[in-house]
Amino acid sequence: MVLQIISYDFDEILPTQTLTNIISLNDEERHMLAALGYRAKTFAPYLAKTLTVRIQKFVSLNTGCLSNSADIQLYLQDWFLQIFQCREEKFIEFQEYFSPVPVNLIMIGIDIILAYGNKVTQFSINHETAVEAFSKALAIKIANDQLQTQVGESQYYEELILLD
Repeated sequence: MVLQIISYDFDEILPTQTLTNIISLNDEERHMLAALGYRAKTFAPYLAKTLTVRIQKFVSLNTGCLSNSADIQLYLQDWFLQIFQCREEKFIEFQEYFSPVPVNLIMIGIDIILAYGNKVTQFSINHETAVEAFSKALAIKIANDQLQTQVGESQYYEELILLD
């Protein structure tokens, strides 16, 4: 076994492309996921209910209360559908005071998300490619949501600092 020489030059380590370009979906994968969107709509309410119960149990054990479960379920349904529709914008409108479920709470139910994603992808003629496309889209969705959360928090803290 030959060990590769590892360069400590950070320019070689850091990717020069955005995450979406590194883990991008090709047209076939996007089309495949979009074609499964109607199946995802069937499973989305069940995923949302199951995931909401898990999130609420975790939150009640660790921090206290969480927003209205009906709003959370709508948010989670839309979040799941975004994966199949390769989109980031919301189609479901929420009450103004409702804030999205943080990514760290969604990750509590990653097993639920993967199980329902697998159920949906079983309806594809090319199941293996559909699973791979779903996995890529899920990774992009989670990374994008995490980045948006960090940007939002940064802006909040920046505004607090400017108020002082």
